[in-house]
Amino acid sequence: TQNNVTIDNIAIPFDQMLQELTTMTNGGNPPSVMELSGNWPYALGGSGALQPLNSYIGSWRNDAFTNSFEVGTYRGNVYAVPFSISP
Repeated sequence: TQNNVTIDNIAIPFDQMLQELTTMTNGGNPPSVMELSGNWPYALGGSGALQPLNSYIGSWRNDAFTNSFEVGTYRGNVYAVPFSISP
């Protein structure tokens, strides 16, 4: 807990993660923050399960590598922010 924010880490096996996140979201109990992989931002963002992050990004876009936000962008909305990038 820091600044009155508590993070509960929920461990989900990778091969079950997308289905579990979809189930949690469809059940009205989505996590506030999640780690996504591959095309999951498109799958979850396209279904309305994720909140666009556009209004939170602001100047971060200028501080990141060129096009680094594109991987988490679907139909003009940013749904995921990469925490690592490799060629």
